[in-house]
Amino acid sequence: MRTLLPLTWLALSLVLAWPAAASAQPIPDPPLCPEVVDEWLAHAQEIQKLGGCGLEPGNSYLSTDRALLNGICLNGGDDATASRTGAIRDLVERCTACTAYANAATIAAVDNVLYNCGNSGDRWTTNNTAHFSWCMNVRDCKPICILFVFCHDACLDWPSLLETKIAPETAARTQAIAECKIRNPEPHSCSQCHAAQRGREKL
Repeated sequence: MRTLLPLTWLALSLVLAWPAAASAQPIPDPPLCPEVVDEWLAHAQEIQKLGGCGLEPGNSYLSTDRALLNGICLNGGDDATASRTGAIRDLVERCTACTAYANAATIAAVDNVLYNCGNSGDRWTTNNTAHFSWCMNVRDCKPICILFVFCHDACLDWPSLLETKIAPETAARTQAIAECKIRNPEPHSCSQCHAAQRGREKL
């Protein structure tokens, strides 16, 4: 009995010490929702200033309701939160670029009418929304197949689209209008031109 006593006390001390040891384990940090929600709110305000970026009313990307966004953050988990943040950042970047693109395209299209340049086609519409929509939705994807069986679309990322699709469109219009103004240095005076000029001044 005496030989077992030290072992008994040792076992008892381990049992008593276990909860304390367990409670000493580091507690995981809570989600950084306040910082995340601050960013989401800032982006929502940017999107609203940009005219909504083509989003439907009620889309949560437009929301400035802190309680709603905090709930999305807390319930979404790290992966969902990171994915949403990345998607909003991409949207704001693309929307900002496409707004500038559409404004430049519309100005060039109005000049096309004012200076009687004669250019036609979708590239020369004076509809700002049409230019913006094209920019926001343009894609460049090619099918990639493995053994002619497993196929998927490989699409260019946004920086590549800017370089290969958006910038060339702007450059083509800019050059065409510059050449036209050399041929026709004075804008024409007509009701159609005045209407176009009013559209230009709204930008």
